[in-house]
Amino acid sequence: MDDLIAWHGTQTPVTDPAGFRIKDLPEMPGGFHIGSKEQARARMHPRGALIRVRIPARHLGGISRLKDQGGNWARRLKPHARKGRCIVAYLNRFEGIGPERAAQLAEHDPARIERMSDRAFRALVPEAADSWIVLDPAIAEILEDAVTE
Repeated sequence: MDDLIAWHGTQTPVTDPAGFRIKDLPEMPGGFHIGSKEQARARMHPRGALIRVRIPARHLGGISRLKDQGGNWARRLKPHARKGRCIVAYLNRFEGIGPERAAQLAEHDPARIERMSDRAFRALVPEAADSWIVLDPAIAEILEDAVTE
């Protein structure tokens, strides 16, 4: 298994991109989300930054999967953190799917979309991709200075 290379979009302004450290993330005390650059950009504060992150392969075995329900992550992550998990994965149903697809989904019954299995959702939205929540920031390495856009 290869290392995971992904992006995080900060939800708060970043004033010193060159000095940014993962421990500086105030917004995710239970973990921080990483995914594609498009997913990270969708979550990013207008004065935030994109951060390229590496998770070594040794931390990727036995990843738990959760269903994206659009929030309430802290409560759902606690059991995984207690079991010593470093990272969990989920099929991202909101970020990175593009505005046209989001508009199409808005035409569907939200309860039906939420009830869909990940397999059914991916059949409806083939561009949907996994994101991850890093529960232990010590396993993540920033690969380059944070990028403000």
